[in-house]
Amino acid sequence: MPTETEFEEARVRFETAADETDEVLVPVRQANGPDVLTGGALTADVDAFIDTTGNELAGAATELRELADECARRAEECRQAAAAQAEYLANLAAYEEASADYEERVAAPPGRQIAGGGLLPLDPGPAPTPPTRPPAPPPYVEI
Repeated sequence: MPTETEFEEARVRFETAADETDEVLVPVRQANGPDVLTGGALTADVDAFIDTTGNELAGAATELRELADECARRAEECRQAAAAQAEYLANLAAYEEASADYEERVAAPPGRQIAGGGLLPLDPGPAPTPPTRPPAPPPYVEI
């Protein structure tokens, strides 16, 4: 699966290709100016060909931009999934630390001296709550 970086690189390539596609016929239209062909069936055929090709290229450019937009959307999904995963891992580490501390308090006799001074309370309090895993990202997201 592509990564966020690869989706971003593809987005740039698709946008560049769309821009280049928009410009393909510019030199052709300039080359077929009023001094080249004037009147007749050949002029009509060349003009029709250029117009048809221009419409097809405009459609291709639109599709390339749509692909670029999709790549941008998927790159953002990769970023969000990576951020959610990082937040979960940080919360999981904090939970594991709190759980170890809680287990130590539960196992110790009440009133025992604890590190940093003070006595353990009679009631160790509620157990820490484990963090919730983030929802699974779409199958095309790689983090």
